[in-house]
Amino acid sequence: MKVKFDYVEGKNFFSSYANGVWGGLTPMGFIDCNFYLERNGYPDFEEIEVNDQSMIVERKISPDPQNGVREVLCSLLIDVNFAKSLVQWLTDKIETFETKTVTVPSNDQTTSK
Repeated sequence: MKVKFDYVEGKNFFSSYANGVWGGLTPMGFIDCNFYLERNGYPDFEEIEVNDQSMIVERKISPDPQNGVREVLCSLLIDVNFAKSLVQWLTDKIETFETKTVTVPSNDQTTSK
């Protein structure tokens, strides 16, 4: 028997970059994966004083952000069988990546200026 699956993007589909994950096991036995983007924090506001010639006289940023932010982008609840399948899929992709000649952009190349 053959089964054909068509891939379609759901109504809420989006692509996102994540550079971390946090989670654990739920009481129902699922693995809770919370993917996040780690970045610098933003100030609450910026206040700029300009003179009659539109030149900046004074600039205040309040408060100056000291902490990093981990913005949680999505949470996936997966069962153990799918987690094992995902590990194998990722391992295959990593092995393919490592056997190919691929140039990975450095942080300088991926950061817009």
